[in-house]
Amino acid sequence: MKKGKRTIKRIKNKLYANRASAKMLAQVRYLTGYEDPEVDYNRTIQRFVPADRQADRKYMRKLKKDILFSEMYYGMDAIEYFRYRFEDLSDKARKTYVGRREVVRALMKLETPETRELFRDKYKTYKRFEKYYKRDIVKVGAEDKDIFLSFCEKHDMAMVKPYASRQGWGVHKVELKTEEQREQVFREIVEEGCCVVEEVLNQGYEIAKYHPQSANTLRVITNVNGGDPEIILCTARFGTGDSVIDNGCVSAGVDLETGMIITPGREAQKSGRHLRHPDTGYQILGASVPYWDDLVAFAKEIAMVVPEQRIVGWDLALSVDGWVIIEGNTRPGLQVLAGDGVGVRSILERITR
Repeated sequence: MKKGKRTIKRIKNKLYANRASAKMLAQVRYLTGYEDPEVDYNRTIQRFVPADRQADRKYMRKLKKDILFSEMYYGMDAIEYFRYRFEDLSDKARKTYVGRREVVRALMKLETPETRELFRDKYKTYKRFEKYYKRDIVKVGAEDKDIFLSFCEKHDMAMVKPYASRQGWGVHKVELKTEEQREQVFREIVEEGCCVVEEVLNQGYEIAKYHPQSANTLRVITNVNGGDPEIILCTARFGTGDSVIDNGCVSAGVDLETGMIITPGREAQKSGRHLRHPDTGYQILGASVPYWDDLVAFAKEIAMVVPEQRIVGWDLALSVDGWVIIEGNTRPGLQVLAGDGVGVRSILERITR
C-alpha cells in the first residue's frame, strides 16, 4: 500500500495541472482510500461538517471526491478546502487561490542561505533587530544558568519558546517569582535542549483588550524588490480561550489603505466566522488598527534592515512603547492571511516574477 501511495504521488506531480487527469486521480484516491499523511481527512471533516450533513451518504461521497479533486487540481488540502469555503466557490474563483505547499515552494526560491539561517534562529533574529523588539530576550541552554538567573532578577514572568519552535508550538508563559519556580523552569529548559526566554510584552490596551492573556498581533507581509519596500498583505490575529499566543486562533483581514478590519474573524481549525471576539465581545469587523500609519512606517523600516530577503512575514505587536517585533518568517502563509473570498494567486505571481 505504501508503494501504491508513492506511485500516486508521482502521478500527481506529473498531472497536477491537467483538470481531467486530476479528476480521474481524485476518483482513484477516493476508491482506494488514499489519504495524505499530513492531513487527517476524517477528523477534518468531523470538525468542519455539521453532524446532520455527515449522516447524508450521498452528500459525503460528493464532498470527499471534491476535497480530493481540489487537492489534485487546485493544490488545496482538506483543511484549506474548508477554511476557504471551496465548496461554495466557482471554478474561476478557486483558480485564484493558492495552497500552502505551493506558497512554500515559491517563497523558498526568494531566500538566501544566510537569510534562511537568520530568520530560523530566533535569537539571531533578535540580535539583528534588537532595537525593534524593545524588550529583554536571552538564549538559555544547559550551560547558561547564570544568564537565566540574571534575567530572573529583572523579570518575575517570562515567555519561554523552544529554540526550534514553529507556529507557536511549545510557547508558554512562566512565573519566576520564587527560587523554586526558577529552578523548575530551568530544569524544563534543559530537558527541552535550548530555549529563548523573553520578557512578557506589555501590550497597549487598544489591542490587549481583545484577549488580554495573549499577545495579539498583526501579521504584516513586506516585499522588497530592488526599490522601496511595500506591504502586500496584513491580518489581525487574536488569541482565544486559555491560549497565551494568537497562532491558530482568530484572524481577520486588514485593508492596506485604511487599516480597517474588513473581514469577519476566522478560526483556523473551525468553520465559524465572528463579527466580534468570541470571548470578550469586542468588535472585529469594521474595527480600525490603532496607530496604522505608525505600523506601516515601522514595517517598511524593519524590512530594509535585511533587504536581500525579499519577502518576510512579520508578527508585530502594539506595546505601551509603540509597535514591536515578535518574530519574522521568510515563508509566511499568504492565502491564509487573505480575507474571505479573496484569492492571492495574482499577488504570488507578481512577487515571484
